This record gives sequence, structure tokens and C-alpha cells, in this order.
Amino acid sequence: MNDIHGLSDEKLMHMCIKGDSNAFGVLFHRYQGKILNFAWRYLNDMGSAEDVLQKTFLRMLLFRKSFRKKASFATWLYTIAKNLCWEDSEKLRKESHAHNENPDPSEYERQDPLHEVEQKELHETVRKAISSLPPRQRTAVILTKYQGMTLSEAAMVLGCSEGAVKQLIHRALPDLRKKLTPYIRS
Repeated sequence: MNDIHGLSDEKLMHMCIKGDSNAFGVLFHRYQGKILNFAWRYLNDMGSAEDVLQKTFLRMLLFRKSFRKKASFATWLYTIAKNLCWEDSEKLRKESHAHNENPDPSEYERQDPLHEVEQKELHETVRKAISSLPPRQRTAVILTKYQGMTLSEAAMVLGCSEGAVKQLIHRALPDLRKKLTPYIRS
């Protein structure tokens, strides 16, 4: 089927449940960058983020028959990734970090060395500030601000109400503001 790429995520997932490896391939290509970006932003470690990416799609395959149409495929997949991030986050906390330099998965356009240094410093500061948030607040901020999810979608991933997601973000903002104030230009 040539137009398999035009099918909805949910239709592809139902094909995947029936064992269609092409449908799995399309879903993997649609979501691999998004899940990697989410995990990297959450864990602050590219190696761990890559592990989460692999484990997410492995769990997707292993538990594909548990997929129900009441949630969108994206929220179901992000829920798997979120749970893995929470597990790995605890492991990373216990390990000592010999190095904090992690490659940024997004590319920047840089004109001059000073701009590059400033952008890198700001980016690292934002990552550290988000990283310091409690897990649920961190997840809510990443899903809504970086992954582009609606409050409703983020609520499904977190297993709470939209109001609770708003509250998590509202609680995270003062802490982020405090940590980022020196970098905000008036």
C-alpha cells in the first residue's frame, strides 16, 4: 500500500496490532524525533534519551494489544516515554555525572562566536532549570511548551485533569523565573 504514510496514527496502530511491520515503521519515523527530544529534555542526557527512545518503541510493540482508541496514539506513546523517563531519572540521579556536556539534538543557526557562546549558555541554563523541577511539573512543562501538546493531551499523558496540568505549570513558572531572571533582558 503506497499511501500508508497518509494514514492516521490510530489506523497505523491498529495495523501494527495485527502485525504489520510497515505500519510500525511509519509510526517509528513519525515519532522517533519527538520522543527523543522529549526524553532528552527531560533527562538531560542524550545516551539515556536514546535508551528511552528504544525502550518506548519496544514497549509499544510488546504492549500494542493494550492500545485503546479512547486516547490518541500520541498520548499513549508519550505516556510510555514519560514512565520510562521517570524510571531513568531516578537511576541518573543516583549515578555520578562525570560529564555534563550533551549534544543538543536541535541545530542552531549561529553567526558569530559570541552569539554561539551566549546561546549555548542560555540553552544549558534553561535545561538545568527545567531539570530541577519536580518530575510532574517538568513533564507538564516539556509536553506543553516543547512538544506542543494541548492541556488535554498532556493531562492524558500525566493521568490527571487539565486543571491539574495548568496548576503544575503555574507552580513551575516562579521557580523557572527565579532561575532564569539573570538571562532575561528588559
